Amino acid sequence: KKKAESTMLSTGEVARIFEVHPGTIRRWCALGKLKAYRSGQQGGRRFRREDVAVAFLERTIKRYFRTHARGR
Repeated sequence: KKKAESTMLSTGEVARIFEVHPGTIRRWCALGKLKAYRSGQQGGRRFRREDVAVAFLERTIKRYFRTHARGR
Protein backbone atom coordinates (compact mmCIF):
# COMPACT_ATOMS: atom_id res chain seq x y z
CA LYS A 1 0.00 0.00 0.00
CA LYS A 2 1.06 3.55 -0.57
CA LYS A 3 1.65 5.63 2.54
CA ALA A 4 -1.36 7.87 1.81
CA GLU A 5 -3.63 4.83 1.46
CA SER A 6 -2.43 3.35 4.75
CA THR A 7 -3.55 6.47 6.62
CA MET A 8 -7.04 6.14 5.17
CA LEU A 9 -9.80 3.99 6.63
CA SER A 10 -12.66 2.20 4.90
CA THR A 11 -16.34 2.62 5.76
CA GLY A 12 -16.29 -0.74 7.56
CA GLU A 13 -13.24 0.19 9.63
CA VAL A 14 -14.82 3.49 10.68
CA ALA A 15 -18.09 1.71 11.53
CA ARG A 16 -16.18 -0.68 13.82
CA ILE A 17 -14.44 2.23 15.56
CA PHE A 18 -17.79 3.92 16.27
CA GLU A 19 -19.56 0.60 16.89
CA VAL A 20 -22.29 1.43 14.38
CA HIS A 21 -23.55 -0.07 11.12
CA PRO A 22 -21.71 0.98 7.93
CA GLY A 23 -24.99 2.50 6.73
CA THR A 24 -24.81 4.90 9.66
CA ILE A 25 -21.38 6.05 8.50
CA ARG A 26 -22.73 6.64 4.99
CA ARG A 27 -25.64 8.64 6.47
CA TRP A 28 -23.23 10.74 8.57
CA CYS A 29 -21.33 11.52 5.35
CA ALA A 30 -24.54 12.61 3.62
CA LEU A 31 -25.36 14.83 6.60
CA GLY A 32 -21.88 16.36 6.61
CA LYS A 33 -20.98 14.92 10.01
CA LEU A 34 -18.01 13.02 8.61
CA LYS A 35 -15.77 13.92 5.66
CA ALA A 36 -15.21 11.14 3.13
CA TYR A 37 -12.95 11.00 0.11
CA ARG A 38 -13.75 8.91 -2.95
CA SER A 39 -11.05 6.59 -4.24
CA GLY A 40 -10.52 3.81 -6.72
CA GLN A 41 -12.46 2.95 -9.84
CA GLN A 42 -15.55 2.08 -7.83
CA GLY A 43 -15.43 5.34 -5.88
CA GLY A 44 -15.46 3.77 -2.43
CA ARG A 45 -15.42 6.09 0.55
CA ARG A 46 -12.14 6.52 2.42
CA PHE A 47 -11.66 8.46 5.63
CA ARG A 48 -8.57 10.20 7.00
CA ARG A 49 -7.56 8.81 10.39
CA GLU A 50 -7.27 12.36 11.75
CA ASP A 51 -10.84 13.24 10.70
CA VAL A 52 -12.16 10.04 12.27
CA ALA A 53 -10.27 10.70 15.52
CA VAL A 54 -11.70 14.22 15.79
CA ALA A 55 -15.25 13.04 15.04
CA PHE A 56 -14.89 10.22 17.58
CA LEU A 57 -13.74 12.62 20.31
CA GLU A 58 -16.53 15.09 19.52
CA ARG A 59 -19.12 12.31 19.69
CA THR A 60 -17.66 10.96 22.93
CA ILE A 61 -17.71 14.41 24.56
CA LYS A 62 -21.29 15.09 23.43
CA ARG A 63 -22.43 11.70 24.75
CA TYR A 64 -20.67 12.32 28.07
CA PHE A 65 -22.37 15.67 28.63
CA ARG A 66 -25.74 14.34 27.49
CA THR A 67 -25.41 11.48 30.00
CA HIS A 68 -24.05 13.61 32.84
CA ALA A 69 -26.12 16.76 32.31
CA ARG A 70 -27.68 18.05 35.49
CA GLY A 71 -31.01 19.79 35.79
CA ARG A 72 -30.91 23.51 36.50
